[in-house]
Amino acid sequence: MIRFCQFGVGLIGSVHAANIARNPKASLRYVVDVDGKAARRAAEKYGARVAPDAAAALADPEVGAVLIASPTNTHAELLKAAAKAGKEIFCEKPIDLDIQRV
Repeated sequence: MIRFCQFGVGLIGSVHAANIARNPKASLRYVVDVDGKAARRAAEKYGARVAPDAAAALADPEVGAVLIASPTNTHAELLKAAAKAGKEIFCEKPIDLDIQRV
């Protein structure tokens, strides 16, 4: 079972959360979103928890993968943090709007 932390549960994030929930080999463990109401709604719907911040979710050894569906300006930092934490990563495009940063 792969346990995911998902960053962002807006329009595309909601699609990804539903896909994780439908996969018998995956589960959504944490949801992180600046919109607390959206985060709580997704967490309740998919049996996840709302993480207070990225660091808390990434520190959980049960989390094996992250799905980044947050705003583009957050992708690069979340990618770096997830990689440093040793997590598998799926990131929406684009990674960043600055090719040098990518």
